[in-house]
Amino acid sequence: FSLTLESLQRVLQSSDRLPQSSRKTHTLLVPTEVEAVPFVLKLAAELRAQHPNQGIEIELLGDFSAGQKARSPEDIVGYARSCQIEEIAWVQADGSFHTTRTPINSKELSIREALS
Repeated sequence: FSLTLESLQRVLQSSDRLPQSSRKTHTLLVPTEVEAVPFVLKLAAELRAQHPNQGIEIELLGDFSAGQKARSPEDIVGYARSCQIEEIAWVQADGSFHTTRTPINSKELSIREALS
């Protein structure tokens, strides 16, 4: 049995089963080290259950086993800003986390820079 993606898409589009728009990502979950990944997955499931209309994204780029991350914290913040993700949760290896708000427009950015 084989089903190509094109066939599946054609069937779903004709039945109006595909979403017409994607959810905007509200929170980006970032493990600070490989031991934090299970906690990130658990937190993502909890947030999705609590807030089903908010998009949750997980940062899993890089080779954690080799101690290499694909993006620096500054790059992650830049990515979140460019995608208009409002919040970043930085998850530690013990499951604790802290969140930072992402300045998503130039007016908010200039206000935050002035206050810091």
